[in-house]
Amino acid sequence: MKTLNTTLVSVAFSLVLSTAAHAETVNLIIKHKDIPAAKYNKSSASKKAMLHSIASLPMKVKKSTHKVINDSKYSLITVEADSQEQAIQMLKATGQYESVELDIVVHTPKPIAKSSFKVHNNNDDGLPNDVYYDDQKPYLGPLSKGHNYTGEYLTGHNFEGVWRTADTSVKTIRVGVADGDFTHHPDIIYSDEGLDVREQDNDPFQTDEVINERHCGSHGNGVSSVISAIRDNEFGLAGTAVNTKVVPARVLDCGSGGAIFADAIRWFAGDSLGEGMQDISEPVDVINLSLGVKYPGGCTQYVQDSIDYATERGIPVIVSAGNDNVDVKEHLPSGCDGVIIAGATNWQNNRADFSNYGNEIAVSSHGTDVVAYSTQKFEGDEQVYMYSGTSFSAPMVASAVATAIGQAGPLSIEEIKFLLAATSDNYNENSTCILEEKVCGAGGLNAKAFVDAAVKLKSDELNYIQSAFAGTEKCVSDIVHDFLNTGVPSCRLFEISFNSLAQDKQNITYSLYRVEQGSELSLDNSSMETVIENTHRPSLLQEFDHSDLTGFDYGMRTCINGDCQPITPINVNLEGALQCDD
Repeated sequence: MKTLNTTLVSVAFSLVLSTAAHAETVNLIIKHKDIPAAKYNKSSASKKAMLHSIASLPMKVKKSTHKVINDSKYSLITVEADSQEQAIQMLKATGQYESVELDIVVHTPKPIAKSSFKVHNNNDDGLPNDVYYDDQKPYLGPLSKGHNYTGEYLTGHNFEGVWRTADTSVKTIRVGVADGDFTHHPDIIYSDEGLDVREQDNDPFQTDEVINERHCGSHGNGVSSVISAIRDNEFGLAGTAVNTKVVPARVLDCGSGGAIFADAIRWFAGDSLGEGMQDISEPVDVINLSLGVKYPGGCTQYVQDSIDYATERGIPVIVSAGNDNVDVKEHLPSGCDGVIIAGATNWQNNRADFSNYGNEIAVSSHGTDVVAYSTQKFEGDEQVYMYSGTSFSAPMVASAVATAIGQAGPLSIEEIKFLLAATSDNYNENSTCILEEKVCGAGGLNAKAFVDAAVKLKSDELNYIQSAFAGTEKCVSDIVHDFLNTGVPSCRLFEISFNSLAQDKQNITYSLYRVEQGSELSLDNSSMETVIENTHRPSLLQEFDHSDLTGFDYGMRTCINGDCQPITPINVNLEGALQCDD
């Protein structure tokens, strides 16, 4: 834990481009070309090459640090120039840099203190007994209507259903949280390792006294508590994830920081940062980024390369959509490729008026008056705070993903994106997410359906072709068949399930293909037949002869907003199928 003697910086709700105290001081991130791929901090030759590349320019380099991301070479430099534009133009004119970008500054909101205490009285209902759980229950229970201090609400993500059935003996999952102003808190489960990219060491924690004196609040504690606050301990609030620890990385100071947050992404994924920062013992399972900036084009090359470093190693990066009421494509890092974006809804299950929007959002979750921690004012202080923002929607999604990995085993990023969207709860017809063009994602997070679907996927029970009457007696099947009135004999009627826990989604389509047994299930195979093309229904009935099912291999493909996954085999189960009379 460190005590820092720093000056107060202003805190705001959005992120802005970096501006220094003097206009001639410019912070830039440059991507080199034609320099050998060696760790700059371990190669003086590489550093000399970078310094030589700008030595002839009429600008003074006040500070420089050097990074290698995969095979890309970067320098973060502070220079003096007549203007930002002049510095950028001169560097680009040399032809020695693939990109020249301005640094960014991150600002996060302060929490709002909760004004009243509500003691939770659950005894035999199986729900957490944490003091403030009554305030969390509406959005952590199943999607439902109710009344609270806001009036009538419609919200809920069914974490309660997850807690009731989850196997708590599974291995601990680790979520990397890149944020700021972390302090030790007795009710938040933090890992015993962390990172501070600002001080270039491995101690991300400050003292409550320093944070409180500077009136910073602890956004990092708030985000982390949504994930890993200890549940059912008659104290404070309930965290949402199961068997999960947070690995904290301090990238902000009093709610402010630059593009170096991207260094934490790579560190979480196992990259060596050097410069006094020890490597992580093993990569985290999930990364949460509750930060962002309104940024033309949506991403910088430096941040994108850092995200790619994590996703190429199979680590999902969950990001908040942002709070600027703009398209996520104009916001960083939600405008970057490969991330899983969480939007925010309000108490009425409408898009929160601050939440960014767009087709790229996977799902939305509650982001208004979210109960979370900040700092403590005294030992044993269990004061909670109310936060509003997509910063607090993202950790709910990250918690669901972490829990699913713990319960089901490793999941690919594409599997996570598909299951989140497909199992989400549809918005009601009066929701602004339906009536307006500002898209909130496929639906509202349904943590229970998502985790169950992940478990079924890994046990080959999520998608299948089987008899529509499997497990029923013939007399029962005849009655059901008459009721369905399909005109197809019971023995030839089969259920196709692309996702047995999904809901119909207009932005998700499913297709079914078949090839002769032993042939390749590929769009490049000219002999492959299309059985069903681009249906929005995750389960449906289809007529098949037994010979159709025994003589062919079947595969399915899912597409979200036209972005399609590869064809994967679908299990054909003829057990219990009725035999047709000759």
